[in-house]
Amino acid sequence: MEGFTKDFWISVVLQFVYAYIWLILPLLGLIYWWRKRKNFLKGKLTPSKEGTAVSLTSVLKNSYREALGLPLVEITVDTDNSTLSITKISTDDFSDLSHYNTMYDSNKQYDFSPTIEGKAEAFADINLVITKAEVVYRDAFGHSWVEKGNEAHVVEKLSAKADADGNWRAESSVLDTLGTNEYTVQASSVDEAGNKYAEPQATTFYMPLEPITVAPTDHL
Repeated sequence: MEGFTKDFWISVVLQFVYAYIWLILPLLGLIYWWRKRKNFLKGKLTPSKEGTAVSLTSVLKNSYREALGLPLVEITVDTDNSTLSITKISTDDFSDLSHYNTMYDSNKQYDFSPTIEGKAEAFADINLVITKAEVVYRDAFGHSWVEKGNEAHVVEKLSAKADADGNWRAESSVLDTLGTNEYTVQASSVDEAGNKYAEPQATTFYMPLEPITVAPTDHL
Protein backbone atom coordinates (compact mmCIF):
# COMPACT_ATOMS: atom_id res chain seq x y z
CA MET A 1 0.00 0.00 0.00
CA GLU A 2 1.24 3.48 -0.89
CA GLY A 3 2.45 5.50 2.06
CA PHE A 4 3.69 2.57 4.11
CA THR A 5 7.44 2.14 4.19
CA LYS A 6 9.42 -1.08 4.31
CA ASP A 7 10.37 -0.40 7.92
CA PHE A 8 6.70 -0.12 8.80
CA TRP A 9 5.91 -3.59 7.45
CA ILE A 10 8.96 -5.05 9.20
CA SER A 11 7.69 -3.54 12.43
CA VAL A 12 4.23 -5.08 11.88
CA VAL A 13 5.72 -8.52 11.25
CA LEU A 14 7.94 -8.30 14.33
CA GLN A 15 4.99 -7.27 16.49
CA PHE A 16 3.04 -10.26 15.20
CA VAL A 17 5.96 -12.57 16.01
CA TYR A 18 6.25 -11.11 19.51
CA ALA A 19 2.51 -11.52 20.04
CA TYR A 20 2.77 -15.16 18.89
CA ILE A 21 5.62 -15.87 21.26
CA TRP A 22 4.26 -14.10 24.33
CA LEU A 23 0.50 -14.55 23.92
CA ILE A 24 -0.40 -17.40 21.60
CA LEU A 25 2.24 -19.95 22.68
CA PRO A 26 1.43 -19.66 26.42
CA LEU A 27 -2.24 -20.01 25.56
CA LEU A 28 -1.49 -23.16 23.55
CA GLY A 29 0.57 -24.39 26.49
CA LEU A 30 -2.33 -23.97 28.89
CA ILE A 31 -4.69 -25.74 26.50
CA TYR A 32 -2.20 -28.60 26.12
CA TRP A 33 -1.73 -28.84 29.89
CA TRP A 34 -5.49 -28.89 30.47
CA ARG A 35 -5.96 -31.71 27.97
CA LYS A 36 -3.07 -33.76 29.37
CA ARG A 37 -4.20 -33.10 32.96
CA LYS A 38 -7.21 -35.30 32.31
CA ASN A 39 -4.92 -38.05 31.06
CA PHE A 40 -2.81 -37.76 34.19
CA LEU A 41 -5.89 -38.19 36.38
CA LYS A 42 -7.10 -41.14 34.31
CA GLY A 43 -3.71 -42.84 34.57
CA LYS A 44 -3.12 -42.90 30.81
CA LEU A 45 0.58 -42.12 31.14
CA THR A 46 2.81 -45.12 31.75
CA PRO A 47 4.34 -45.15 35.27
CA SER A 48 8.12 -45.36 35.39
CA LYS A 49 10.34 -46.19 38.36
CA GLU A 50 12.89 -43.77 36.96
CA GLY A 51 10.32 -41.16 35.97
CA THR A 52 10.05 -37.69 37.35
CA ALA A 53 7.12 -35.68 38.59
CA VAL A 54 5.31 -33.86 35.80
CA SER A 55 5.70 -30.10 36.04
CA LEU A 56 3.91 -27.30 34.22
CA THR A 57 7.26 -26.27 32.74
CA SER A 58 7.80 -29.64 31.07
CA VAL A 59 4.25 -29.61 29.68
CA LEU A 60 4.68 -26.08 28.28
CA LYS A 61 7.91 -27.14 26.59
CA ASN A 62 5.99 -29.90 24.82
CA SER A 63 3.28 -27.46 23.81
CA TYR A 64 5.89 -25.24 22.14
CA ARG A 65 7.41 -28.23 20.35
CA GLU A 66 3.94 -29.34 19.22
CA ALA A 67 3.11 -25.83 17.96
CA LEU A 68 6.37 -25.74 15.98
CA GLY A 69 5.84 -29.24 14.58
CA LEU A 70 8.79 -30.73 16.49
CA PRO A 71 8.79 -34.24 18.05
CA LEU A 72 7.39 -34.28 21.58
CA VAL A 73 9.57 -35.13 24.55
CA GLU A 74 8.32 -38.16 26.51
CA ILE A 75 7.01 -37.21 29.94
CA THR A 76 6.91 -39.93 32.58
CA VAL A 77 5.15 -39.90 35.92
CA ASP A 78 6.77 -41.44 38.99
CA THR A 79 4.04 -43.34 40.83
CA ASP A 80 6.26 -45.95 42.44
CA ASN A 81 7.59 -46.09 46.01
CA SER A 82 8.44 -49.72 46.61
CA THR A 83 11.57 -49.54 48.76
CA LEU A 84 11.43 -49.27 52.54
CA SER A 85 13.02 -51.44 55.19
CA ILE A 86 14.55 -51.32 58.67
CA THR A 87 17.90 -53.05 58.41
CA LYS A 88 19.47 -52.51 61.83
CA ILE A 89 18.66 -51.33 65.35
CA SER A 90 21.64 -50.91 67.65
CA THR A 91 23.45 -48.72 70.16
CA ASP A 92 27.11 -47.84 70.53
CA ASP A 93 27.51 -50.80 72.90
CA PHE A 94 25.05 -53.34 71.49
CA SER A 95 25.21 -54.13 67.77
CA ASP A 96 21.90 -56.01 67.57
CA LEU A 97 18.78 -55.33 69.65
CA SER A 98 16.62 -57.99 68.02
CA HIS A 99 17.19 -60.45 70.87
CA TYR A 100 15.10 -60.41 74.04
CA ASN A 101 17.75 -61.61 76.48
CA THR A 102 20.57 -59.13 75.83
CA MET A 103 22.16 -58.39 79.22
CA TYR A 104 24.50 -55.68 80.42
CA ASP A 105 26.88 -55.17 83.32
CA SER A 106 25.37 -52.75 85.84
CA ASN A 107 28.85 -51.68 86.93
CA LYS A 108 29.53 -50.02 83.55
CA GLN A 109 28.07 -47.06 81.68
CA TYR A 110 26.23 -47.83 78.43
CA ASP A 111 24.49 -46.06 75.60
CA PHE A 112 20.75 -46.79 75.75
CA SER A 113 19.73 -44.57 72.82
CA PRO A 114 19.01 -46.91 69.89
CA THR A 115 20.04 -45.96 66.36
CA ILE A 116 17.62 -47.14 63.70
CA GLU A 117 18.91 -47.67 60.16
CA GLY A 118 17.28 -48.70 56.90
CA LYS A 119 16.83 -48.39 53.15
CA ALA A 120 14.31 -46.37 51.12
CA GLU A 121 13.90 -44.53 47.83
CA ALA A 122 16.65 -41.98 47.23
CA PHE A 123 15.98 -38.71 49.13
CA ALA A 124 12.72 -40.03 50.59
CA ASP A 125 11.38 -38.60 53.85
CA ILE A 126 11.21 -41.24 56.59
CA ASN A 127 8.86 -41.11 59.58
CA LEU A 128 9.35 -43.40 62.58
CA VAL A 129 7.02 -44.16 65.48
CA ILE A 130 8.43 -46.01 68.50
CA THR A 131 5.88 -47.81 70.67
CA LYS A 132 6.49 -49.51 74.01
CA ALA A 133 4.74 -52.88 74.31
CA GLU A 134 2.01 -53.52 76.84
CA VAL A 135 2.92 -55.21 80.12
CA VAL A 136 0.98 -58.46 80.47
CA TYR A 137 0.53 -60.00 83.91
CA ARG A 138 -0.23 -63.71 84.36
CA ASP A 139 -1.17 -65.81 87.38
CA ALA A 140 -0.76 -69.49 88.20
CA PHE A 141 -4.26 -70.24 86.90
CA GLY A 142 -3.55 -69.17 83.34
CA HIS A 143 -5.24 -65.79 83.61
CA SER A 144 -3.63 -62.76 82.02
CA TRP A 145 -4.38 -59.06 82.12
CA VAL A 146 -2.97 -55.61 81.43
CA GLU A 147 -3.18 -53.08 84.24
CA LYS A 148 -4.13 -49.49 83.60
CA GLY A 149 -1.10 -47.44 82.69
CA ASN A 150 0.72 -50.45 81.24
CA GLU A 151 -1.00 -50.46 77.84
CA ALA A 152 1.06 -50.17 74.66
CA HIS A 153 1.83 -46.52 74.01
CA VAL A 154 3.88 -44.30 71.70
CA VAL A 155 7.04 -43.03 73.36
CA GLU A 156 8.71 -41.15 70.50
CA LYS A 157 8.33 -39.99 66.90
CA LEU A 158 11.39 -39.46 64.71
CA SER A 159 12.13 -38.37 61.16
CA ALA A 160 15.03 -38.95 58.78
CA LYS A 161 16.07 -38.22 55.20
CA ALA A 162 17.39 -40.89 52.87
CA ASP A 163 20.60 -40.07 51.01
CA ALA A 164 21.30 -40.54 47.29
CA ASP A 165 21.81 -44.28 47.85
CA GLY A 166 18.61 -44.63 49.86
CA ASN A 167 20.35 -45.09 53.23
CA TRP A 168 18.81 -43.44 56.29
CA ARG A 169 19.31 -43.45 60.05
CA ALA A 170 17.78 -41.86 63.13
CA GLU A 171 18.69 -41.93 66.81
CA SER A 172 16.10 -42.07 69.56
CA SER A 173 16.30 -40.80 73.10
CA VAL A 174 17.13 -43.11 76.03
CA LEU A 175 14.57 -45.94 76.29
CA ASP A 176 13.91 -47.61 79.65
CA THR A 177 13.08 -51.20 80.61
CA LEU A 178 10.49 -50.48 83.31
CA GLY A 179 7.74 -53.11 83.08
CA THR A 180 9.00 -54.42 79.75
CA ASN A 181 12.02 -54.05 77.50
CA GLU A 182 10.03 -54.70 74.31
CA TYR A 183 9.53 -51.93 71.76
CA THR A 184 8.23 -51.67 68.20
CA VAL A 185 9.35 -49.14 65.61
CA GLN A 186 7.12 -48.46 62.61
CA ALA A 187 8.56 -46.79 59.53
CA SER A 188 6.74 -45.01 56.71
CA SER A 189 8.11 -42.99 53.81
CA VAL A 190 7.22 -40.44 51.14
CA ASP A 191 9.48 -40.17 48.10
CA GLU A 192 10.42 -37.00 46.21
CA ALA A 193 7.42 -37.33 43.89
CA GLY A 194 5.03 -37.51 46.85
CA ASN A 195 4.35 -41.26 46.64
CA LYS A 196 3.73 -42.98 49.97
CA TYR A 197 5.00 -46.46 50.72
CA ALA A 198 1.96 -48.75 50.67
CA GLU A 199 2.39 -50.55 54.02
CA PRO A 200 4.42 -49.14 56.93
CA GLN A 201 7.20 -51.46 58.09
CA ALA A 202 7.22 -52.54 61.76
CA THR A 203 10.11 -54.14 63.62
CA THR A 204 10.26 -55.33 67.23
CA PHE A 205 13.39 -54.77 69.29
CA TYR A 206 14.41 -55.19 72.92
CA MET A 207 16.43 -52.92 75.16
CA PRO A 208 19.21 -54.67 77.13
CA LEU A 209 18.28 -55.93 80.60
CA GLU A 210 20.30 -55.75 83.77
CA PRO A 211 21.17 -59.26 85.03
CA ILE A 212 19.27 -60.39 88.12
CA THR A 213 21.73 -60.74 90.96
CA VAL A 214 20.83 -63.40 93.54
CA ALA A 215 22.12 -62.75 97.03
CA PRO A 216 24.54 -65.48 98.28
CA THR A 217 23.05 -68.10 100.62
CA ASP A 218 24.32 -68.11 104.17
CA HIS A 219 25.34 -71.73 104.93
CA LEU A 220 26.44 -71.04 108.46
